[in-house]
Amino acid sequence: MATLLDPDRALELVLERSPVPVPERRPLGRALGAVLLEPVRAVVAQPPFDKSMMDGFAVRVADAGHAVRCGAIVAAGSTTDTKVEAGTAVEIMTGAPCPAGTEAVVEVEDVVRDGDRVTLPSRIEPGQHVQPRGRLCAAGHVVLPAGSVLTSVGIASAAAVGVAEVFVPSAPTVAVVTTGDELAAAGAPLGPAQIHESNGVMLEALARLAGAAEVLRLHAADTEGSLREAIARASDADVVVLSGGVSMGRHDLVPKVLEATGWTRVFHKVAQKPGKPIFFGVDGARLVFGLPGTPLGSHVGFHRYVAAALRKRLGRDPMCPTHHGRLAADWTSSGSRTLFRLARAVRGAQGWVIDLLEWGGSSDLVGPARANCYLRLPPGTHRLQAGDSIPFELLDGA
Repeated sequence: MATLLDPDRALELVLERSPVPVPERRPLGRALGAVLLEPVRAVVAQPPFDKSMMDGFAVRVADAGHAVRCGAIVAAGSTTDTKVEAGTAVEIMTGAPCPAGTEAVVEVEDVVRDGDRVTLPSRIEPGQHVQPRGRLCAAGHVVLPAGSVLTSVGIASAAAVGVAEVFVPSAPTVAVVTTGDELAAAGAPLGPAQIHESNGVMLEALARLAGAAEVLRLHAADTEGSLREAIARASDADVVVLSGGVSMGRHDLVPKVLEATGWTRVFHKVAQKPGKPIFFGVDGARLVFGLPGTPLGSHVGFHRYVAAALRKRLGRDPMCPTHHGRLAADWTSSGSRTLFRLARAVRGAQGWVIDLLEWGGSSDLVGPARANCYLRLPPGTHRLQAGDSIPFELLDGA
C-alpha cells in the first residue's frame, strides 16, 4: 500500500506549482480588496490649492475686530479674481480655493453681518481654517506602498490624488465540475436513489470568496465521455476544481480522465481526514484539483489547498492565520491521519471558546451547519479536556 502524502507536504507542493501574480491595470472601482503590485503615487498635490476648511470669510489678520466690506463670494468648484485686501473680505464656502491675499478664514458663526459689511472677531490666528496647497502631500508622494490591500478608504485616497487605475494581480477564473449520477439540483424533486447536490454551490461560493474573477459551474455524469466533455468546456479556466470521482470505486474516473486529457499528476491521496483521496495536477500554469465527493472532504480540500493557491496568485499570504481557543467540552480523538474537524469558535471576554458541534462524518452537513472554524489534530490518540487550548483556523473570513 502506497504511503499517503503528509498534509503539509501536499500544501507545499500546491504552492510550489501555483503561479505568481499576473499583473494588470484595473479601474479603482473594480479593485476593492486587491493587492497593489506598485505604489500609488500622488499625481497632484493634496490639496491642489489653498483650501478653505470652513464656511465663512477669507480675511486679513490685521482686520481682526474691525468691520470690513464683503464684495464677492467664492463657492466650492469656482474661483474669484477678487483679492482680499486690507478692509475687505471674501465670502467663501468649505472646499473653495482661497482667493489671493487670504491670511485666514473666519467662520460664519463668528462674524456679525450688516448688509455688505461684516464685523470680524477680535482675535484671528494666521492660517486658521486654511489648508495650504500640498499640506497633505506633494505630487509624487507615495500614498499607498506596494503590497497594500486596497480598502474602500484606499480607493478614495487614490482617486483624491489623481489616480484612476492601479496595478494589481489579475483575478483567476475557476471552473467547478460536480460529478455523479445521483445528484439532483437543490430544490428539485428527488428520485428514489438521488440526493440534492450541495458541493457545486459551496465550491462556487468559496471560489468567489477567495477572489475568483469568474466561476463556471458544470456537471458531469459518471462516464468518461461526460467527464471529457466537462473538462474540455473548462479549458479556459485558470483553476479547475472537480468534486467526486477521485477515490477507488468503479466510477471514480477523474484521475484517469485528467491524465488522459493532458494534466500531469502531482499527487493523489493525502493522509488527512476528511479528504484523503484529493488529486492535484498541473497543465502549464493551470491547476486542477480533484476533491472528494463527500461535502466536508470537498470543503476541507478547497479551504486548505485551492484557496491557498488562489491567494498566492492574488498576491496575498497563502496561509490562513492560526488562532487559539479553549475547548468547551472534553474531546477524545484517535486515528492514523491528520484530523481536520469543523467546530464553532465564539469570542468572549476571556478569549475564544470552541464548541465541537455534532459530527456525523464527512457527509454530515447538518451537525456542522453553524461551523466557522477548523481544528487540527495530528495522527494518534488525543484525550483533551474542557478548557484545554487548541489551535484553529477561521472559515470564510469569519
